[in-house]
Amino acid sequence: MPQILDGLRKNEFTFFLQPRYDLNTRRVVGAEALVRWNHPVLGVISPAVFIPVLENNGYITKLDQYIWEEVCKTIRVWIDAGVRPVPIAVNVTKTDILAIDVAEFFSEMLKKYRIPPKYLNIDIAKSAYLETHGALSDMEAQLQQMGFRVILDGFDGDYVELSALGGFGTDLLKLDLRSAALQNKTDVLPGIFAQARTLRLNLLAEGIESTEQLNVLRKAGCTEGQGYLFSRPLSVDEFVRILKVGHSG
Repeated sequence: MPQILDGLRKNEFTFFLQPRYDLNTRRVVGAEALVRWNHPVLGVISPAVFIPVLENNGYITKLDQYIWEEVCKTIRVWIDAGVRPVPIAVNVTKTDILAIDVAEFFSEMLKKYRIPPKYLNIDIAKSAYLETHGALSDMEAQLQQMGFRVILDGFDGDYVELSALGGFGTDLLKLDLRSAALQNKTDVLPGIFAQARTLRLNLLAEGIESTEQLNVLRKAGCTEGQGYLFSRPLSVDEFVRILKVGHSG
C-alpha cells in the first residue's frame, strides 16, 4: 500500500486507450480510458494489482479524479494540435458517486480545459447502478443536461434487470461479451439486439475477440464495438497515430 500511495503522489499513474470501432468500416469512433501504473522499476502494472487495494482503502476516487483530469488535458492537447478528437469514455465507480459531486467535477473540467462535452463519455459500472441508484439517478440527469453521453457498462442482455436498475435512462449500453451470461453464447446476440431496437436502446459491444463474434454482431445490427480482435489498449501516442489514420493497421 505505501508504494501505491507513493506512486499517486509522484504521478506515476497514467491511462491507456482501448479504441472503439465502427464494426462495418473499422474506423476509430471512440475509446475507453484504462488506468495503468507506470512503475519506475517494474514497468507498466495492470490495474488488477492496485485497484482492489485502492478500493479497500478509499483512495480509488483520488486516482479516478487524477485520470479524469489527465484525459481532459489530453483532449485539449489534441484540439490545440489540430487532431480531431473522438469521444473518450472515463470510468466512474460507485465509490466516486458516494464520495464526491461527480457532475460538479466534470463541469469544472469542461471550464478549465475548454472542451466540448461531446468528447467525453461517462462510463458507469452496473454495480454502481445496483448500489447507488438514488444518488446516481440525479447525477446521471445532471451529466446529460450538460451534454455528456452516459454509458451503462457491464450489460449482459438482461432487460428485466436493466429495468430494475433504472438503466433505461442511459444514452448507451455496453454489452459485455465476457460476462458469464454471454461467454461463448453468440447465438443469443441477435435476440438481444432485436429487443434493444424494440425498446429504442443503443448498444455497443465490448470484449470482441473472434471473427465469429464480429460476424454475428454485424448481422444483428451492432455498429460499434471494442476488443482484442481490433486492438489491445494503446498508449496515448500509439492511439493518436491510428486516430490520424482512422482505422486499425
